Amino acid sequence: KDLLQPEPLWKGSYLLVNGQIEPNIKLDANRWSRLRIFAASTFYTVHTRLDGDCQWFLLTKDGIPIVSAPRRFGILPLWPGARVDVLIHCTGPGAWILDSSVDDYLDPQVLGGYFTRDYSYYIKRGTTVLATFDQVSKSVPHLPKFSFAPMPNLASVAVPDQRATLVFMRHNKINHRSFDSKSNPSFLRVQAGNIIEYDIKGLTEHPVHFHIHPLQLFSVDKNDTWTFPTFAQNSNAGFMQIGDWHDTIQLYVRTATFRQQPVYPGIMHFHCHIVQHAEFGMMGHIDVLPPFYQQHK
Repeated sequence: KDLLQPEPLWKGSYLLVNGQIEPNIKLDANRWSRLRIFAASTFYTVHTRLDGDCQWFLLTKDGIPIVSAPRRFGILPLWPGARVDVLIHCTGPGAWILDSSVDDYLDPQVLGGYFTRDYSYYIKRGTTVLATFDQVSKSVPHLPKFSFAPMPNLASVAVPDQRATLVFMRHNKINHRSFDSKSNPSFLRVQAGNIIEYDIKGLTEHPVHFHIHPLQLFSVDKNDTWTFPTFAQNSNAGFMQIGDWHDTIQLYVRTATFRQQPVYPGIMHFHCHIVQHAEFGMMGHIDVLPPFYQQHK
């Protein structure tokens, strides 16, 4: 079981679920159960699925409701720092397994498209049972309906107020810079309320986390017509869609374009969510200035 093999201390030796190895999680009979999942790994990404006649539907990413919730999906990618809320129901009776059989079903189009040589270094491979769900109900109840306050759709704005490129590179650098506590100029100065468009490179090896203000996925590799498949089109797909909001994101693409609308003036930090990368300098900040700052400075 690959995920349980000893590793260097800085990577972590085991993958635990709620502090346990392969726990047995009991679900209420004849109900949909809502699970809040947090990937607390400091290094590895795992791609998970439910076996058998199980269904799960996505509600939120990083605490942000998705537009089409609940949305059915197949593979659940969990990169360091990822948070999701899902609905789950398995036909019973029986035990149903959440596993990480990475090699069996990774489809490049599902998660983004282009794998690099370093991809497998960060992905735990092989088949590993993460948890078992016990349920005794034979009937599948109706899928609950949800109503969330929608996030704004920043794609509706024809031209953003500002554009920037962030390249997460080897040797723990962003745009050829490493964090320096003695001299740390901001990467960007933006005004609160403005719409910022980022081209972010290096997401294959680096799950990127923005503090305070989330990002909306706008396009992949500057292709405005490219879309991720739905679950109906590919039973592994459905988790990732253009227009989704994240504050931590990893995609296997050359470039991903995001939009953001900071609303709180102050310092907005961002960094790689692989802890040792951040600790060795892969972090930075953006200055969010008060509205109308330039006119009244």
